[in-house]
Amino acid sequence: MTPENAVPGRRPTPFGLPRWVVWAIGIGVLLLVGFGFGWVTATGPVDGLRAELEAAEARAAEAEERITRLEAELGVERALALLHGAVDALEGRNFGLAEERLQRAGAALEGVRPELAGVDPAALEALRADVAGARVQVSQDIVGQSARLAALASRLQELLGR
Repeated sequence: MTPENAVPGRRPTPFGLPRWVVWAIGIGVLLLVGFGFGWVTATGPVDGLRAELEAAEARAAEAEERITRLEAELGVERALALLHGAVDALEGRNFGLAEERLQRAGAALEGVRPELAGVDPAALEALRADVAGARVQVSQDIVGQSARLAALASRLQELLGR
């Protein structure tokens, strides 16, 4: 059975549409099926990646907090080492080096936030004031100055709980 508008020698197309229209519809259907398949398969990995991203951001925030806390503790440790270094320099009668280390210890303590370093804020503030007020003077009797600097170092060690 041939349609009445069929051209002799040509195969008939569905619904009597031109061949290019049939091809366009077929390609369109294939594209829609492919897009739908891609959409369905991609939503699972994206959700998983979002969860991984949130977990990584939480770990990064914890790491930043820990770094900040460790930097504060390092500032206190640096100040302690500098105070001990000032005592050693003073006992070696190197007054300039002792004064420089004392000033650097005071600067290291100024940059410390007590809540991050895990120390008593009032005690740290008092120690900061004492370190800032301490001076090394050139003299023959270094025992008193050395004892004062050693006492500051001991107070800082007590503040750290050692």
